[in-house]
Amino acid sequence: MDILSVGSATVDVFVHTKESHFNPKSRKIKLDIGSKVLVDHIFHATGGGGTNTAVAFSRLGLKAGFLGKLGKDEAARMIIDEMKEERVNTSLVSRSDVQTGYSVILDAAKEDHVILCFKGANDEFKATDIHESRMKAGWFYIATMMGDAYKAIEKLVEYAAANEVKVAFNPSTYLASKGPKYLEKVLRHVTVLVLNQDEARLIIGKKKVKELAVKLRELGPKIVVITDGPGEIVAYNGTIFYSAKPNKVKIVETTGSGDAFASGFVAGIIKTEDVEFALQLGMANAENVIQALGAKNNLLRLGQALKYMRKHRVSVKKSVK
Repeated sequence: MDILSVGSATVDVFVHTKESHFNPKSRKIKLDIGSKVLVDHIFHATGGGGTNTAVAFSRLGLKAGFLGKLGKDEAARMIIDEMKEERVNTSLVSRSDVQTGYSVILDAAKEDHVILCFKGANDEFKATDIHESRMKAGWFYIATMMGDAYKAIEKLVEYAAANEVKVAFNPSTYLASKGPKYLEKVLRHVTVLVLNQDEARLIIGKKKVKELAVKLRELGPKIVVITDGPGEIVAYNGTIFYSAKPNKVKIVETTGSGDAFASGFVAGIIKTEDVEFALQLGMANAENVIQALGAKNNLLRLGQALKYMRKHRVSVKKSVK
């Protein structure tokens, strides 16, 4: 395999309402107790950072695998079937008697969303689910994991360091809030770190973006990428700062946009070792995903991505530290 994605797997149900319950001042969605909210439509898809990125890598022309934990239910069958259709290796997937992860995404008139997340079997992932002799990959992509599952990730990263496997890491707000000490065993062996500004500040503190990138790189990662939703993306490789702003597109749903960007960026690095190209590939992937429902539906194949990048060229600015 070129890359093994390690992380969560879920079945997602998107619930869309015609009426907005979103309060822009409080940044909260308000639902009155006892009320009945009419739903416009419902859409089912698979999700989770592990499976989203595995499919993205496969579509971008890499030999990809998925390592995670599923239940023994219909949701697990749905996920495995889709992985096979997408030519993702699932031989390392383990099973649990706990139900497969499940998420309900509540969209308020397509303005933004709240996710109700049942972690399920994802939280059952343990070090004993890692079979080192079968993990033949040039890269590990690690999406966020919690509790005992994160301890398993630490073991995985130790294996990577000892066997010259490169690591890409995309932590969550939960992991970032644990601080640098908690993350140090992983960060010291990371080649590519992708996270958003909020996560970066939870780890480092309230600093400007470029300073965040410098401080994060001092913790171990070779390349640090900091995103800001539709705002400017900053990447830093120890010598050069790269910055770019995504194209404005019509947003349908933002679930999976972070996975789409991160997987596109990492695929770009694997293929070319060119940060500028990787940024453009990541943005192309994310810009397409947010124009459709589901975290995987608009993930691009490599030819589609290159065509999109030529048509919607993004200027990448460079500056030396």
